[in-house]
Amino acid sequence: MADSSVEKPWGFYHVLARGDGWLTKLIEVEPNQRLSHQRHSLRSEYWVVVAGMAKMELNGRVMVLQEGDDVSILRGDWHRVQACESGCTIIETQYGVCDENDIVRKEDDYGREDPK
Repeated sequence: MADSSVEKPWGFYHVLARGDGWLTKLIEVEPNQRLSHQRHSLRSEYWVVVAGMAKMELNGRVMVLQEGDDVSILRGDWHRVQACESGCTIIETQYGVCDENDIVRKEDDYGREDPK
């Protein structure tokens, strides 16, 4: 696959594979960095932590995910992940309309909030 890594302020992601209505990414979150508090209206996601540890917020519930833990994020779920001191690697599989424009941000450490 010819896709390259996409740099983000919290780390990067790399598209591993895609098909009709699905997409799989490798996500690397740098130590103590976190993604925006966000939701999607056109897709669901399934995450598996394959290295490191992360704090996950899902609809107001906070949990710690370790290597081998997984979580399903349904359309409309508010979610956010923060890497612990060692960083974390996540395999994400999206189902539905897999478009990066389907992100609604509630809060973001890097000034990328969407208009209210």
